[in-house]
Amino acid sequence: MSDHEHRHQHHKHHRNEQKARRERMINIMTVILVAAVVVATGVIIIRGLGDREVNTTAERESNTGAYRDITVDGKEYEFNNLIETVLYIGIDSEGAMETSQAYGSAPRSDVVMLVVMDKYHKTLSILSFNRNTMLEIRQYDVEGNPLTPVEEQLAYAFAAGNGGTRSCEITADAISDLLGGIPVDRYVVMNRSSLPYINQMLGGVTVTLPDDSLAQQFPGLTAGSTVTLTDEQAAAFVRYRDTDQAFSNNDRMERQKVFVLGAIDKLEENVLQDPEQTWEQMNDSNMSDYVMTNITQGQYLNYVNILEDLDLSQPNFYIPEGESDDSEELEKYYINENSLKQLILDIFYLEE
Repeated sequence: MSDHEHRHQHHKHHRNEQKARRERMINIMTVILVAAVVVATGVIIIRGLGDREVNTTAERESNTGAYRDITVDGKEYEFNNLIETVLYIGIDSEGAMETSQAYGSAPRSDVVMLVVMDKYHKTLSILSFNRNTMLEIRQYDVEGNPLTPVEEQLAYAFAAGNGGTRSCEITADAISDLLGGIPVDRYVVMNRSSLPYINQMLGGVTVTLPDDSLAQQFPGLTAGSTVTLTDEQAAAFVRYRDTDQAFSNNDRMERQKVFVLGAIDKLEENVLQDPEQTWEQMNDSNMSDYVMTNITQGQYLNYVNILEDLDLSQPNFYIPEGESDDSEELEKYYINENSLKQLILDIFYLEE
């Protein structure tokens, strides 16, 4: 190889490294963007709507677009096409994320939130789903061949796949089915190992403890106390629950809410004011090993433009109402169908 060809190959390799680095940083900044969306919220718990019947004109069929036009109580509605959705999935694993050759061996998900950016109403909504929510999950054999769907906890949707793209798609499909066929195409997945990096990025999140569930592990974290979490405390604060206690996931969801609300000020102070520094900080860390997303650079930039146009002063955080059942070994959560259908109507549809 001549010197000219050697220099050409060297420059080409350097450009490829730069391109890979930019793509890696874009994915990390996508996570920061979604984190910004999630933490910039208030909290509204959906209350029961009595026995009011809500009927739709068409049941969801995959990829048919049947969700676009529906009739509810004699009124016609159309899907709001000026909506963008991103699914956030927090999985129960540590270390670098890996894709397995065998289906059904992936970790479970402990957090599932759908970020809804509405360009028509200029609003932001978050739907947070209980991990124990019972719904139909697509099933596959170890080689990835489809089997008959079964009803089980939402947490097992990610586990039904291979820990990679297929697990993400199975979870997104489950949420789409739950929402009557509304598409859920984009996702960001993070595991437990990402939590210290998030806390570092935010400069330490300050929270007020809602209960004593962490007091034995961390004596300073007692009910009513206000503390700035260390990285170790932040990981426990977000993910710990007493599995011997019934409905302990509800307490954990309350702490996650507190963490989200406590992160907003830190996010603005340590991330949004100097995104380039955060960009470099994240690139120099190993956090990308613990993150997975299918959001491209172009989509990321589009989301930035959308967020700049939304009213983030009064975003909505919804937890669909339901009932918990611990009569069997696995705790189950059943969403109130009428309440959920009304919530879907309010967030995703326009009256014709």
